[in-house]
Amino acid sequence: MKHERLEAAPRVECLDADGLARLDPAEWDDLSANALVENPFYSHEVILAGLKTIDSATPLEALAIRGSEGLLLGLFPFRRRRLPFETADAACNLYQHSCTPLIRREHALPVLGAWLDAVRNAADLPRFWCFRHMHLDSRFVELLEVSLTGRSLRSVALSLYRRPHLTRLESGIDSHIQQVLPKRRLKDIQRNMRRLRELGSLRFERARDAALVERRLEQFLKLEKAGWKGARGTAFLSNSKDAAFARAAFAPREDGTRSVTIDSLLLDDRPLALSINIQARDTAFTPKGAYDERYRSYSPGLVLEYLVIKAFYEDSETVDMDAATTEDGHVLQGLWNDWKAMGTVLVGPADWRFGISVAAARCAHALRKCAKGVVGHGRQVFCKAGKHWGKLVRPVPWAIGLAAICAE
Repeated sequence: MKHERLEAAPRVECLDADGLARLDPAEWDDLSANALVENPFYSHEVILAGLKTIDSATPLEALAIRGSEGLLLGLFPFRRRRLPFETADAACNLYQHSCTPLIRREHALPVLGAWLDAVRNAADLPRFWCFRHMHLDSRFVELLEVSLTGRSLRSVALSLYRRPHLTRLESGIDSHIQQVLPKRRLKDIQRNMRRLRELGSLRFERARDAALVERRLEQFLKLEKAGWKGARGTAFLSNSKDAAFARAAFAPREDGTRSVTIDSLLLDDRPLALSINIQARDTAFTPKGAYDERYRSYSPGLVLEYLVIKAFYEDSETVDMDAATTEDGHVLQGLWNDWKAMGTVLVGPADWRFGISVAAARCAHALRKCAKGVVGHGRQVFCKAGKHWGKLVRPVPWAIGLAAICAE
């Protein structure tokens, strides 16, 4: 990758939420399209969708880094956290599955240098920065380590997990099916496809047209609400702000400049399963999926994922797919051929405070996992003490559990 020299050091500006909302959408789009690491969750649409809905009550700021002629070179959205030390948490709500800042790739080193110098020296900025859901083998992390040299700052990777990643095998789809898919699972998928075809006309659809995407999105929202997420109150339609966020963040543009597609498994043109895709350059991210639970015995979600893999091998415009998952154990790990090493990257001063911040981050991660246990198993949390598992008999209030989910 060619790194161009800048005639003058980049200029760092701190924006509040209003300043972020006033950024020129065209220059924001241009930065996203030329980012060092693609991140559709920091796109103009997704960030502003959050500001207007689910993030409206949470103070959001951003560092905007510009060149001498005013060109937007970097964007670091963040929120401030006070404990254990003032920390900038890279913007991350429930539906943002990457916190990689937008950095213009041909100016990556100067931008990283300007950001780190501001972290070291600016009186009004946090000294610690925390980035969740980072690809640890990305160019951002690689160049970050280079840029930390000589600045009395250090970084560490925490909360590690694997995210499914789909790439093409040179030998084609048949080799993928033979080498990647477990034989038993493949037989189950093929059997369920035959069973579904006995019920009616079964087909795969990739919606690209804006009107059809909007229609499928509404069907997705209804399917999700009708299932287990609706029963738990975590579906988009369970909350008006979440629903408004989904309709804004996943809506295609009428001018066709933003690629949102929805894959569907249709039975007599009725969706049995749907998957939302957001294209960032030549990578497709798949942040959300839902299926009709009345057809649970047919595994429609798995059938759709199988057909998505086949469609991927036929689509030369997409080089790879990112599952946009946030923890280990997703079903796609048994269907896709690769994975990304993911985690939280903490950056801060190389002194005694760094160890305390690392310990606090690990505790927050443990709290978050316990809180997910609350959500997943009613109101009881299973916590590990030493080598023994004990059951907390006293119910944990939902408010505490949900607060812990957001604590990290």
